[in-house]
Formats: sequence, structure tokens, C-alpha cells
Amino acid sequence: MSIIDYSLLPDTELVIRLKEGDHDAYSEIYQRFFGLLYAFIYKRLKDKEESKDILQKLFSDLWLKRETLDFPVLSSYLYRAVRIKMIALMVHKDAEESYIQSFNSFMEDDTIITDHLIRERELTTMIEKEVDLLPDSVRKVFLRSKQTIKQI
Repeated sequence: MSIIDYSLLPDTELVIRLKEGDHDAYSEIYQRFFGLLYAFIYKRLKDKEESKDILQKLFSDLWLKRETLDFPVLSSYLYRAVRIKMIALMVHKDAEESYIQSFNSFMEDDTIITDHLIRERELTTMIEKEVDLLPDSVRKVFLRSKQTIKQI
């Protein structure tokens, strides 16, 4: 029984072994491409955590879909998959940012409306108190001035 040095195997052989569920082949692919892909992603995103998240998703998907993988060149597949994941992240971030802006705008508008309602209630209360302080005959005239002829 011979021990296989996976670092010497070409990508095509690693993919064949990966499809068969060989954990060592998967580990070698990870070791071979992680640093390169990380640099590629980080150069574009400038965010360590998001770069690592994309790689985690990529390698997780690679293992989960290993039996159905069909591509001519491993590196091309990995870089294409990374690009797709970066685009998906950017689309998600744009949608999230748009939602946050809409929400903030709504909250500002709602705050303004709420503020106006509170001020209106306070002003109404102040006017009612002042009207109550008027002499009885003046108060009646004032209150009737707001009514229609039918209401009087």
C-alpha cells in the first residue's frame, strides 16, 4: 500500500478523487486554492470577513456538490464561482442598503408627522383652556362663530 502525496497530483486527478468523496483530495484543493482565491476576493471587496465568508460558502458548496461537478478546469470553475458569489453579495448589499435608506426615510417622515400631531394636540389643549377662561357670553359667541347656521 503506497501513500499518495496529494500535493503532486494534477487538478484533474484531485477532482476525480473529490467526486469519489476523498477528503484528502478536498483538503489539497482547499490548500492549493484558498490563498489565491482569498487574495482575489479581498482585492475587490477590501473586507476580510466577507472574503472569508465567500470562501467558506465556496468550499462548502464544492464538497456538497462534489458528485455532480462537471467542469474542464478546476481553477476556472473556482474563480467563476467566486465571481458569482461576489456579485450575489454586492446585489444583496445594494438591496439591503436601499431597504435601510427607505426605512430611515420612512422613520424621518413618520417622526415629523408624529411631531406635528403632538404639537397640534398641545395647541388644541392650550386653545381650549384659553377659551374656557373667557367670560361666558364671549365664550358662547366664540364657539358659535365656528358653527354653521344649521348647527346654531
